Amino acid sequence: MSCELSYSLLKNNQYYRDQESRAQQERKRNLLYLIEDYLRGENLAETLCCLQEEARLSEHYSLCDNVDLATILQEYEDYYQLRFNKQPKITKKLDTSHPIDKRSDREVKRSLARVKSAPPHKSASLPVKPEEVEFANIVITPVTKLAQHSPPPVRKLDVRDYPEEWKPFVEIITQEICTRDVNTHWTDVIGLDSAKRLLLEAIVYPTRYPELFRGLLSPWKAILLHGPPGTGKTLLARAVATQCTTTFFNISASSLVSKWRGESEKLVRVLFTLARKCAPSTIFLDELDALMSRRDGEEHEASRRLKAELLMQLDGLNTGEERVFLLATSNVPWDLDPAMLRRFEKRIFIDIPDPPAREAMLRHYLPPLVSESPRLCAELDYPALSKAMEGYSGSDIKSVCKEVAMQRVRDTFELLERMNPGLTMTNTSLSGSMTNINNTGHGMTGSKNNHSHSNLNASVSGQSMNINMKNHSNNHSISSHSMTGMAQMKTHIKLKTITTQQVLSTLQKTKPSADYKQYYDKWQSEFGAM
Repeated sequence: MSCELSYSLLKNNQYYRDQESRAQQERKRNLLYLIEDYLRGENLAETLCCLQEEARLSEHYSLCDNVDLATILQEYEDYYQLRFNKQPKITKKLDTSHPIDKRSDREVKRSLARVKSAPPHKSASLPVKPEEVEFANIVITPVTKLAQHSPPPVRKLDVRDYPEEWKPFVEIITQEICTRDVNTHWTDVIGLDSAKRLLLEAIVYPTRYPELFRGLLSPWKAILLHGPPGTGKTLLARAVATQCTTTFFNISASSLVSKWRGESEKLVRVLFTLARKCAPSTIFLDELDALMSRRDGEEHEASRRLKAELLMQLDGLNTGEERVFLLATSNVPWDLDPAMLRRFEKRIFIDIPDPPAREAMLRHYLPPLVSESPRLCAELDYPALSKAMEGYSGSDIKSVCKEVAMQRVRDTFELLERMNPGLTMTNTSLSGSMTNINNTGHGMTGSKNNHSHSNLNASVSGQSMNINMKNHSNNHSISSHSMTGMAQMKTHIKLKTITTQQVLSTLQKTKPSADYKQYYDKWQSEFGAM
């Protein structure tokens, strides 16, 4: 028998695993909604509320008209009777000599209530988010793919297995688990193909094709993303949180640092313990240099202990084969501790965008039709502008595009603010960039007639714009007609087209936020690991 793996076999195995996983999730979800419908029909309000809170049932789902729990049970009994000629046994009577203690859960809740009502521990000063967390039944929700519209699978973590002093730390770390959809996809990250490929190798592919990741081919355990500010390091982390089916811990320096002696190390230990319990999981440490700078004789003892604990958790005697992936970012990698750098198997340089990436960003932010309402168009020479933006980061390019678009919108503010609320507009056709409005005293010119009305004529950037207004001299309140006219004017505003010359003029006043490429290139040549 050949031991070689074929591409079709791997693909089929992954397909069947996905199908089975989706079927199990669908079955569990349907069962919960069947129970919810039965409890509602029996008027068990308190039990129903507990089920909805603990199972996090969505309001966007409901049972079909011809399905309920009683009908399913009746059909099963009929099928069993027809096949085996006897009624199925659903429940059984327990032996009275060994009864089940059904009060254990209740007693645990009472004891936890006493813990919550007790005076706060000194670690209560640590940052805790306002969401409620039950110590005895903490619910951790891994981030699922955006394409799956069903409620995400829920993973329950029983904290009763941990020491009593760990419970406040478990609560703090649990608040840092990303349970909401950040809605960022790989396609939203323009360029950075090498970084995306390595992240897929480390997180996505080991789950899809586990047969390929064994022994020496085990997945990467730690990746460092370093480079200038605004190049997309955090955006890649958001894509990982959205697209990868792992429990995502979004950790910052404030999550692990405590003013109480010894609690920072405990937070680090609890973090990795929970991550291993919820494997596969991803720990994201943003701005790693704030925690793991170089160690020297002048730093505080607490800082050294925190770094030592983090290093041991990453690569110590107690580390196992659990799939815990560490993703970190830093803008100053030369300040990181050498021992920490050694634990990053991949150190990826996130460089400023190259010409094709800059052109793709320009086409994304300033397409031919930038906005439909108000209508804003762009006629640009994208290759020339991409060449002119040499040295700009992705964040800089977005800021330039936003400033260019705001210049066109900014020209309309003056006209809108000069409109008297007591004027009723009968014709609102605005065209062009509204910058030049001449008027004696009020920014407009006109002549009165015998009915105390004003026919106003405004000149807009060399183009003619006629606005007929009725000036009520004795009543300055805003009528329904004036409100309707103002709304129509805002709807039909057509802004002047964005041109290449305008963008080039903006580039002369907007410079890149940082220019340290030579430092990153030098460090990457010495310490980089692709």
